[in-house]
Parts: sequence; C-alpha cells; structure tokens
Amino acid sequence: MAALAPDAATWPWLGRRKPRLEADPDTIVAILGTLTEAGFLAPRTAVAGRWTLRHKAVSKSHVHDDGKLYVAVETEGLPPLYQEMYREIFAEHLAIWGFGEDDVGLLYHGSLILFWGPVATMRARRPATVALDRIGAADEAWIRRIEALWRDTASSFEEQINRLWVELAYGLADPARLKAIIRGKIALSALGMDALILPESHLQEWTARHIPGDLVEEIVAACCLPTSGYVAYDTFEAECWRLAQSIDSYDRVPEAARHRFVREGLFFRYDTLNTATKMYFFEKYPEEIAAQYSSALQSPKDASRRLREIAQRGWRRRYNRGWAHDTINTYVTDVPERKRFLALHMLMGTAREFDEEKRRLNMKFWRCLFAIADGVGISLSDAGTGLERICTVLDYGHGRIHLDPALVPFNQDGA
Repeated sequence: MAALAPDAATWPWLGRRKPRLEADPDTIVAILGTLTEAGFLAPRTAVAGRWTLRHKAVSKSHVHDDGKLYVAVETEGLPPLYQEMYREIFAEHLAIWGFGEDDVGLLYHGSLILFWGPVATMRARRPATVALDRIGAADEAWIRRIEALWRDTASSFEEQINRLWVELAYGLADPARLKAIIRGKIALSALGMDALILPESHLQEWTARHIPGDLVEEIVAACCLPTSGYVAYDTFEAECWRLAQSIDSYDRVPEAARHRFVREGLFFRYDTLNTATKMYFFEKYPEEIAAQYSSALQSPKDASRRLREIAQRGWRRRYNRGWAHDTINTYVTDVPERKRFLALHMLMGTAREFDEEKRRLNMKFWRCLFAIADGVGISLSDAGTGLERICTVLDYGHGRIHLDPALVPFNQDGA
C-alpha cells in the first residue's frame, strides 16, 4: 500500500522542497564557528574539527544577531543507522512542514544536525504554531486529513515490518525489504504529529476560561488521551504480568514464557538494540521482571485481575474523552469558541494517538533490526554499521540469517 503524499490541501503552504543542504566545507566551518562565538555551540574536546551543543540537550534553538533562528540536534550516542535516519527524518520533516524555502538552510556535521532560517519563518512553520492556527480556525477538516495521512503512513510502515518479520522467521532477510522499512520509519517519523501536542499549561489556561475550576484538570487530561485509548506501555506491562504469572513452583521462568516476553515485551526498550547486552536482556532481565512483578501479586489469581484491568484501560480512556467532549458542549455556549475547543480536543487526541502508535511500531521495528544484526553477527553500535554495511553483509550471506530461538514467531507456545 503506497502511503498518501502530503499535499497542498493538507498543508496549504507546502512547496514539498527540502531546505537547501549546505555542503561547502568552508561555509559549514564558518557557520559553526560563528555559533561557537555566540555561545550556542562548542568544539568537541575528544574529536578535533567537530562541534556539539554547548549545554547538554538533545535539541536547542538560538536566535542570532543575523536575524535567523538556529536549531541544533545532537545525535551522538545513537547507533550509526539511527544517525543516518535522523538526517533524512529532519530533512523530510522540514519539507513537509513548509521549511523548504531558499533562505532556510540545513547542514550535517558529524553527529550534529543544524538548520536555520528567518525567525518569523521558523516560528510560523513550527507544528505547534500551525496547530494553534488550525485550532483557532476550528478546522476539523484539516485535522481529519492529517489523521488520515499519518494512519496511512503507519499502516504502510507496519505492512513492510510484518513482511520482514515473517521472512526472518524462516531465516531470511531481504536487503530490499530492510531498506523499505527504513524508508517507512523515516516517512512516519518525519510527519512529527506528536509535535502538535500543546503544552499542558496552555490547555489549562484555555479550559479555565470556560469550564468550572473543579473540572479543568480532568478536561485537560481527557483532551490529551489518545483517540483509541491505546497506550503502548499497557502492552509492555501486560507482558510483565504474564511473565510473573508463568513462574513455576520452583520460582523459575519457563522457557516458553521467557521467549514470549522477549518477542512481545522486551523491544519496547530502545536500549535492547545493543546486541552486546543480549545475554542480559534475553536471560537475566526476564527473570528480574518476573521477580519484581510477582512480588506485587497478592495471590496467584491477582495477575489475571491485573490483566483484565489493563484490558479495560482503552475503553475507559475513550469514555473519558467522550465525557470531555460532552462537557465542552455543555459549558461552552459561544458557538465559535465551542468549535475551536472541540477542534483542540480532536487534534490533541490524534496527536497522542500518533505518539502511541509510533511507540508500538518502534517495538516491532527495533525487534527486526536486532534480529538481523544478531542473526549476522554484527553490532548496530559499531562505527560504520549503517544501512549500506548491513545490506552488504546480508548480500554476502545471500540474505540468510540465524534467528535466535527466542525470536522465532511460530514457537511451540503458540504466541
């Protein structure tokens, strides 16, 4: 299924052009040097000719005296493959949100990603600013379009992941399939719908103007719940309780239960991508989780009760969102303002939904990446282990890998 392309109906300002990529070494050094003098960046002490953010942060912005806003993103510490993806993600994100102007620039230098443009342009095109504009216009049609776009993109991404996962079960990893899921990951992350989530303080201020004080906190919380009620952590927690439930009379975790946890719960943790920690995460960590959760059980049947409670969270969240919708309708009597409030309710719901769906798909994505790296005996953390190297190793082995038994989807436990 081909993902829907962002279009001018969804983003009216969209030119679909990526910002100008600065490639001239002398110009890059001059820009980085200027921002170093301004106190925004700092030379790396360990790596000559490299820069980083002066103050520890993943992302920071700086308004310079040239009238431009600079945003720096540090990817140090991420696996090389992820550093490659982040470069593409940011370039695509900036294009999608209309930053592809001649006076908006982008550069990559080592692990640093830097983009900049006129202050007014950069602030006006921020997703959160766009969200406020669309809410102010009560543009529910726009919200429906972006929701359809991200859902279609997520569906396409998941379809590619599922195909690769089935191939992996048979000890096969097609480099073309891997490249397809990398493209899918870039496409989904570049949409950045989670950036539409407004600060809670803003929602509280807005809500307090219309809703009785004792309901404000509940309304704000309900507006920020995902539309479907699904929260990715629920899945991880459920697998933890199942693992605790499986402990036998000798306080051991059966192999089938451990394997299920590895497949269905473990890869919600990003740090599992480090294949060097495999022994801990595949063997010791499930035992630690089982011991931790079983100690919280009040009786052997308590795990089943907790699993039922988790299963009910989704509809409870949907109920709370519905209650908030009805409460807004009741208390906000001014029609234009009510429409704006309901647009906010709709947008926050789909933005949170995107966030949780991305977490769910990341688990499946990370599981595939780990399975491939482990299956061909390479580390995703090693310098130079980018997409091309992984594909070269797969090509050399004719796409065959050794899948760890804990990862085989069609195991005897039926999970």
